[in-house]
Amino acid sequence: MTHDTALQARLQSALARAGLDLLAADPSHPLPDVLTSSLLLVLLDVRHSAASAADLAEAWRTQHDATLPIIVVAESVQSAADARALHAVGITGYLSASTEEGQLMSALAPWLYPDNFNRRSHPRLEISLPVSYRSRDAVAAALTSNISRGGMAVRTTLPLAPETAVAVSLRLPGHAEDVALEARVCWREPGVAMGLTFTRVPADTQAAIDACVDTRLALSGH
Repeated sequence: MTHDTALQARLQSALARAGLDLLAADPSHPLPDVLTSSLLLVLLDVRHSAASAADLAEAWRTQHDATLPIIVVAESVQSAADARALHAVGITGYLSASTEEGQLMSALAPWLYPDNFNRRSHPRLEISLPVSYRSRDAVAAALTSNISRGGMAVRTTLPLAPETAVAVSLRLPGHAEDVALEARVCWREPGVAMGLTFTRVPADTQAAIDACVDTRLALSGH
């Protein structure tokens, strides 16, 4: 739901690589149920609209699936009052209109795949850490783009297929040796990145990851 043709083009390209489609629509007009039943996410952009994002979001939820996640183009928010109004109708997700194509899936993944990456229960720490992973068919080394208590995003030009099980070795800040855990691929963006959800983590490793994430998020003010 955006009139920004450049953003539309980047979204369409990024989503297509992940096997998803983009449906551009006017948020002031209801969509047929046959279309809304297959939606995973609504992106609302009111930079070129007289209506407020909060009003349109509330109208959407009244007319369509009230549980469908809605995120707002950040540049649509012009004031603190706009932000408060959006928060009042349950909107907490934002996407910058200037987000580069290669970063779009990483930014949208927590809403597209909520069962695998819960933004509220597992806040993400943006950090680049050396990581290696092994599956039945591949062994590779890469860098993380973020990590949480329950998973991580890995930069890789050759992401594995969703649901692939991997053995992971990760070097945490201040640790002389790698920590080991098991995970599975929960999302991927071909040529860019993939997301891993932790499936089996030793207690001492989980404690070390939790301490790293919590301490650095606290220091950054999150």
